[in-house]
Amino acid sequence: MSQHKKPSTSETIQEFKIHWDLKSRDHKTWPEYTIVTDENLAAVLELLKAGAAVGRGDVLEVKVGKGEE
Repeated sequence: MSQHKKPSTSETIQEFKIHWDLKSRDHKTWPEYTIVTDENLAAVLELLKAGAAVGRGDVLEVKVGKGEE
């Protein structure tokens, strides 16, 4: 039971980050990761969609932490 959090613990998503698969991209010109914002969300989704079609292993990282009280 120690692995379960108390229901009263308030956590929020603090950051979305995409780690790009650099095996199939030029690592000299392509960033290792991109922080997802409202402004770049549509572009990031299009890149993920195109990458999935050719089998790239891009990874979404979600940073979760305690909310401001």
